[in-house]
Amino acid sequence: MIFKDLNNDGIINDLDVEPIGYAEGALPYFNYGINGSVTWKNITIAFDFAGAGMQSFFRDWELKYPFQNNGNLLRFFAEDHWRREDPYDPNSRWIPGRYPALRKDLNTHVNYRRSDYWVTNVRYFRLRNLEIGYNIPRSLLERVGISQLRIFANGTNLFSLDNVKAFEIDPEIASTNGLVYPQQRLYTFGFNLSL
Repeated sequence: MIFKDLNNDGIINDLDVEPIGYAEGALPYFNYGINGSVTWKNITIAFDFAGAGMQSFFRDWELKYPFQNNGNLLRFFAEDHWRREDPYDPNSRWIPGRYPALRKDLNTHVNYRRSDYWVTNVRYFRLRNLEIGYNIPRSLLERVGISQLRIFANGTNLFSLDNVKAFEIDPEIASTNGLVYPQQRLYTFGFNLSL
């Protein structure tokens, strides 16, 4: 985090704050997608990709403050934060980590000020839906009195390329505390039968 004297008064304080990021908790400014299907012989593949960018996510509450509301500490925060080599010796060597040193009940500490460390400009590209289907040839079906039989496998949210995996959140999250249930990966298998 870099602090700058933006108003040139010789003091770095709240008057030196400048806006960072894009809209938070709103639709991204840039959305895109592609969908289509391909058929070859009796096999059909249908796909639906979606992506977005130019949206900011501000990690707050449970994702930022240790033991928020006397709750738990996030695992990745606990495993990778700045800490003293000897927790009982305030003069011992600092061990560096990805997250700031724990400051329980000290939420006004400079570690928790709004900065580009806590604000992330979210980008993602996601495979929303993929379906593979096979139409059984009519020559095989006519023998048993079936006019059409299609078997298929479908997957939803199979993968996402994004820049928020390290925070263990869904890139389409709107809640700053990260407590929104993420989109689920679903698999469906089935058939369509016509007599």
